[in-house]
Parts: sequence; structure tokens; C-alpha cells
Amino acid sequence: MRLRTQILSVLFLFALAPLIAAVLINRPLVLDRVEALYHQAHLLNLRADFNDLDQHLASRHEMVRLLSKLPEPGSLLGDEESADYLQIDLARARYTQWLNQILRDQLDIIQILFLDREGSERFWLERDRATLEWTPTTRRPIGPAAEFLAAGKNLERGRVLATPISLDPVAALTDPRRLMSLHMISSITGSTEQQSEAPMGSVVMTIDVGGMANAYRDTLWVTEDGNYLRYNGAEQGADQAFADFPGLEQIFRAGKLALWKGDGRQVIWVPMLITENGGFLWVGRNVDPSPLAAFRNAVTVRMLAIILALVVAVLFVARWFALRIERTGRELTEGVRRMLQNDDSVVFSWRSPRELRELGDGLTRLAESHARHNSALKQHARELEVSNRYKSEFLANVSHELRTPLNSILLLSKMLSERRDELSLDQARQAQVIYDAGKDLRSLIDNILDISRIEAGQAVLHPETIELPPLIDELMDLVS
Repeated sequence: MRLRTQILSVLFLFALAPLIAAVLINRPLVLDRVEALYHQAHLLNLRADFNDLDQHLASRHEMVRLLSKLPEPGSLLGDEESADYLQIDLARARYTQWLNQILRDQLDIIQILFLDREGSERFWLERDRATLEWTPTTRRPIGPAAEFLAAGKNLERGRVLATPISLDPVAALTDPRRLMSLHMISSITGSTEQQSEAPMGSVVMTIDVGGMANAYRDTLWVTEDGNYLRYNGAEQGADQAFADFPGLEQIFRAGKLALWKGDGRQVIWVPMLITENGGFLWVGRNVDPSPLAAFRNAVTVRMLAIILALVVAVLFVARWFALRIERTGRELTEGVRRMLQNDDSVVFSWRSPRELRELGDGLTRLAESHARHNSALKQHARELEVSNRYKSEFLANVSHELRTPLNSILLLSKMLSERRDELSLDQARQAQVIYDAGKDLRSLIDNILDISRIEAGQAVLHPETIELPPLIDELMDLVS
């Protein structure tokens, strides 16, 4: 693998790999946080809607307190046995007319019931479904449970007690306003002078909560058993909501706010209101996932664009960096080759970074020093070669000059040693010694010439066997 490829790979791994890993790790977290914020916004919107409902019910508390201070005329005119019925009826008619004026636009109030001290009904009014007018009826009113009425008799002055949400599908068959309602009760205090006395009774107001809740569009109302709240009087199966939203039953059992997802839909389910049976009335609000999908796609495209731009930038920088390193390496290799082979004084002129500049300066000094040393060595080698040549010539000349007189000595000593009849034994032996020493001297001269031949590369080896005893005898004779 080329150096450039290795550098590109290393820079890619160490520059982009952590970035890509960070993007892949944090992208789900970011999207989950955004999705949570989006769902939180829907939940806040839902709670804001029902905050209006709470404020509306709070205004109904004030309305009950007003009616407790301005009770129906029968409570003020005396008991039924001692009262003038004509006067009571006339006063109640005026009272009804007054209520029609002040409660004309309060369409969620469907019934007003006045009770005496014992909790028995004295007077009640219902809002006519056709004319929306308050009218007294001969039908007995549908009041709250006896336990609630008993608790209302013991209320402190000015206090209002409200029942949980009452769900009555049977009554809704004849009057849809009775589908989801609640009752508010307060003690009748009367005028300021009468407030010091015991309460004269109680006033109970029935509120059509379902009618107000129906004003919130795209909102699902489901009981804990899975029934939808309807106003058309149709019978609903207990598992209809559970069938429409698989897994909703487990959400209801948990009793906590949850987000249901399925079939490309998202619904926030909130246990909003408590019913008379102690369970929750669940509210579902559709969540449009398209903004989240668009945001997710936009974030993905933007991340991919950023990563692509960074990949191009890193590749460009890595290529420039790799080319620079490769050029530096090529200059270094070529300079070292010239320095070693040609003994050139190479100059490495690298300007940056500082470490590379210092390395170039050091290599330049090393190249100059190497060139000087090699030049000195070559000069010395040339001088040695000349000196050696002179030595060889000297040895050759000396050897040649020595061989000429030596040959005469050898020849004469041999001739003298062969005249044994003319010489004494001692003289003949001495002549022989002179001859042998001359031979040794000639052998030595031949060896010197062989050294010259060895230095000239022209030596030839001849293996011979030498007897040591004769060599030792000759050496002893020569020394003696």
C-alpha cells in the first residue's frame, strides 16, 4: 500500500470516524428529544383546553354561591302549610323569569334544585331543550346520590361541594345532556341578617360537562371499560375503543399518561376526569406525526450533507497533506541516495514545520560532512595507491638488482663446492653453506617478488609437501 493511501486512510479514520460515530449515536437522542418536546407541546395544548374547562367550572361555583344567597322565594315565604300558595307561585314565577335573564347564555346548566333543611325537594327548574328557557316541571328531578346530599347539609357557609363526573348512558337516551354531568351543592344562607341562623336548605346545580367537552374538536372521550361517549344514543360495545386502538387496554390499566402509536397514527391519552365509580374518564387527542417526519427527514438530509462536505474537505486536506509528505519523503530518499552514491553535498530546504526544518538542516550538515570525509578518504586512498605502487616498483627493482650478484655468488659457490679434491673438507663444507644461504636469499627475494605479484593480483599458488626434518637441519646449519 502506498504511503499516500495509508495517510488518507489514517486521516479518514481519525478525523471522520469519530464524527460519524457521534452523529449516529446522538441522532436518535436528538430526534427522541424533539419528539418528546413535540408531544409535550400537544399535551400542554390539551391541558390548556381543559384548563378553560376548569375555569368554567370555577365560575359555576360562584353561580352556586350566588343562588345560595338569593334562594327561591318559597324558602323565604315560609313552610308550605302556612304559606300563601298563590303568592309563592307568583314569586317563583318572577324568580324563574329572573333566572332566565341572568342564566340565558349559561347553556351548560341544565337543572337547579332547591332542598329544605331535611334534604327534601322544594322547588326545581329545568332548562327546556327546545326553547332553552328555565321552566318548573312536575317531573321529579334527577338529583345526586343521598350521600352527597347529606354531605351538602353539613357544608360551611359559602362552601361548594362538587360530585365526580357522572356517566349515565341510560338517561342520555332521552336527554343527551345527562350523558356526562356533575352536581354542585351549597348551603342556602339567605340575606345578611339570616346568615347567622342555621341554613335554610341547599341548592343543587347540575352541569352538562359533556356539552362543554363536546366543544373540543378532535377529542376522544373513552371510559375505563373502552366505551366511547356518544350523543346519538347508539349502543356502543365495551371493546370498541380497545379494538380501534390495540394495546389501549394496557395503557388504561397503567393509569398514566401515554402515547399510543399504530397504523401511522399517534394519539395522546390522558386520564383527565374522575368518575363516580372511582375510575378515570380518558381523553384522547390525535397527534399529527407529519411535522416530526418532515423534521426527521430535514435533519437526516442536513446531517448527510454536512458529513459529505466534511468527507470532501477531509479528503482534500488529506490529499494535500499526503502529497506534501510524499514529496518530502521523495526529496529525502533522493538526497540520501545522492549523498551515499555520488557523495554530493545535498541541501534539504524544508521551511515548515519547525521540526522538519531542523531535520533538514541536520541532514544538510550531515551530507556536507559525509562529502568532505569521503573526499578525504578518496584522496588518502589515491595517495596509498601511489605509495604502494612506488613500493612495488622499488621492491621489483631491488629484487632484480639483488638477483644479478646473487646468481654469481650461487654459481661460484656451487663450482667451488664441487671441487672437493682441491679443497679440504672444511672448505668444501663452508662453500656448500655459502651456496645454501644464497639459495635461501634467492628464495626470500622470490617471496618479495611474490608479494608484489599478490598486490598486483597476479599471484599463482603451487601446493608442495615439505619435509620438516631436513628443513630443521638446514636451519640449524645456517644458524650455526
